[in-house]
Amino acid sequence: MRKFQVCVIGSSDATYEQYSTAYEIGKYTGTKGWVLVNGGRGGVMEASSKGAEESSGVAVSIFPFDDIDKANAYTTISIATTIGYARNCITVASGDCVVIVGGKSGTLCELTFAWQMGKTIFSCSWVEGVSMDYADKKLDDKREDRVIAVHDLTELFEKLDNFYEDWLSRRDN
Repeated sequence: MRKFQVCVIGSSDATYEQYSTAYEIGKYTGTKGWVLVNGGRGGVMEASSKGAEESSGVAVSIFPFDDIDKANAYTTISIATTIGYARNCITVASGDCVVIVGGKSGTLCELTFAWQMGKTIFSCSWVEGVSMDYADKKLDDKREDRVIAVHDLTELFEKLDNFYEDWLSRRDN
């Protein structure tokens, strides 16, 4: 059976808060036996990969360039797309849900793709950047729900656990 996949998006030049938050999210996914998916570069992507790797998890990097060895050092599986930022669509499509940690324009692009795909999106509302700016917002009127604002890691982990249980129930039916 396919494993549950959590996509973490955020800036490649993360602040300390963004890095440490992403690290804890990656660590949590690893301890749960879930697969972490990200864009394979530095910052939030590196931090989440590092957390997953240090907790014996799997970190899949959807890398924008052509050299699989250029993904961050904590990547378990590197997928070199050769398509630059267009890989943002593939990155979020590869997650069962998406978690936003900070972020800038690239993260906003990923958020938009995730929204259009109908993905469940959890936004770390206490972290400066796209995650703070778009927490509890609707991007447009195409969906009834909102980007789900979470206020700390404990709340995020509870929501991820609940989403995972729902995901399992849907897979069993």
